[in-house]
Amino acid sequence: MEINCTYPEVKQKTLYKDALLNWIRIILIAGGIISLSINLAVGGKLWFIIVFWSIWMVYSELIYPDLVSYNRISQFIKFVINACVLLILINYILSPLWLVGTVPSICFGSLIIVGFLFFTDLRRQKDNMLPIFNFIILCIAGSIVGLSLNHENAVWPLATMLGVSISLLVALVITLGGDFIRECKKIFSVR
Repeated sequence: MEINCTYPEVKQKTLYKDALLNWIRIILIAGGIISLSINLAVGGKLWFIIVFWSIWMVYSELIYPDLVSYNRISQFIKFVINACVLLILINYILSPLWLVGTVPSICFGSLIIVGFLFFTDLRRQKDNMLPIFNFIILCIAGSIVGLSLNHENAVWPLATMLGVSISLLVALVITLGGDFIRECKKIFSVR
């Protein structure tokens, strides 16, 4: 008996794409090494950390996106979290004191967008509840910690973020009903 294994031929387009991605990876790594070298040679503030995180954002969002849970909501949440971390790094490394109102404003605006994305396609998106749930919990915890620090410039953005995140959580529970509990059991299953 002769077994004839036939595999699809690799298309030329795929080979060009792989070569292009390899060159982009090399350029990003070289850019990171160059920025580290320049920063260490010149001295001063450690701005190369901001460059590294920016390179990581480009790499994780465009070059190597998620293979699991690749959907519009989880990708948007990943982008928002990466952008907030970049803003925090810029605040602590380059120019302090402007961050306290900016990150909560971005987060509560993002919660509104995520809620809109979720509820406009509820049937397909209810399987993607984990990123939304994690983002809501992160925003609630961040609001509580931020409000306990009692910074006068951040009271209204943090209070708004807390209100929007609790409202979105309540809307999730009411809309999904029993499905919310089933999805939570799937998420927190430890078997």
